[in-house]
Amino acid sequence: MDIEKMRKLHEEQDFRLLSYNRIQADYEDGCVCTGQVQTTFEVDGNPLHTTAILAFDSDYELKQLCAVTPPGVKRGSIPELSGLNLIACGSDSF
Repeated sequence: MDIEKMRKLHEEQDFRLLSYNRIQADYEDGCVCTGQVQTTFEVDGNPLHTTAILAFDSDYELKQLCAVTPPGVKRGSIPELSGLNLIACGSDSF
């Protein structure tokens, strides 16, 4: 993940991670390659609760973090979440 792009997203769009909990890592095919986490982001001063999908590389380093658009919210309608996904996930289609 590009830390500078993440910093820019925070500075320009007032978007940041407030908390995470209930991390669930899935063991499959001899590795812990994927997982999920409950996240709370701050968007323009307001909390946004969502689930994120995690993907790890062979050294168990975080490779991708893909925040899922909350239920009842139109995908792409939260530009900050789309920006995060472009940086940390490689796509804004979540």
